[in-house]
Amino acid sequence: MDLDFVEESNEIVCSIFYQLKGSERHFGVTLLNKNESSIKLMEFGDNEHFTNLESMILQANPENKRNEFCCIINLPKGLEGEKILNIFKLCDVEFLEKDPKDFSRSDVKEDLDIIRKEDAKYDANINVYERALFALKAALLHTN
Repeated sequence: MDLDFVEESNEIVCSIFYQLKGSERHFGVTLLNKNESSIKLMEFGDNEHFTNLESMILQANPENKRNEFCCIINLPKGLEGEKILNIFKLCDVEFLEKDPKDFSRSDVKEDLDIIRKEDAKYDANINVYERALFALKAALLHTN
């Protein structure tokens, strides 16, 4: 099923790691653009209406090309999850809900070498993006 979801036609795979700490909502996001061979990592906080999440999705998929854009997310249960589902519906974005264990922090160099198939030098500051790296792991699991 995962392989059917992430199709050859999907130009951009957006992996989203959601974390609620107290009343603070945080997202870690990895955007894998297969046509450009690029990886973008980002993190942001959000409010109870998830306006930053909606803005990010609209900016990542500006032409609303449903068949070229897909999301992978660890969807929370309850009202928080319902609100996020509504954002996906409003933005007309397909998504695949994944188990939180698929979003795990692992060795960044190892993960990126899966894509590059070679050694490379990485910016030491990449470890600052902890939540985005959780998202990177899930994206790599489902695009390989």
